[in-house]
Amino acid sequence: MWVRGYGLVDSPKVSSTPGKTLNLTAVPAPSAAAAAEYYPGMYWYSMINIPAKSEFPGTGEKGNGISSNIKTQEEWVDTVKNACQSCHSLGSKGMRTVPRGARSPARRWATWRSASATWASTPR
Repeated sequence: MWVRGYGLVDSPKVSSTPGKTLNLTAVPAPSAAAAAEYYPGMYWYSMINIPAKSEFPGTGEKGNGISSNIKTQEEWVDTVKNACQSCHSLGSKGMRTVPRGARSPARRWATWRSASATWASTPR
């Protein structure tokens, strides 16, 4: 058993048996960044920024960056929920951590464009 929660880091684990009363101590995280490492992926996924309805249909890479194949906000949400989430576990640490080589805005944009183009050309 251990204590886990928002704003905390995992407390030391304690062995127990059914029915035994335990006195566990919550361990505050030393920083917000440390606490965030323990947040479940769904917490991060819930913070996704959904483009406004007015941004559809997408205008492509020379416009708003949303594929012109995506005609409505609802289609965008469905894509993220059913296409992206199926493979990428949006919200997981691996998906929210930017590798060192991709930290420049130009590199992030190029990576995103490449992924978007791949998705847009995939038959559904």
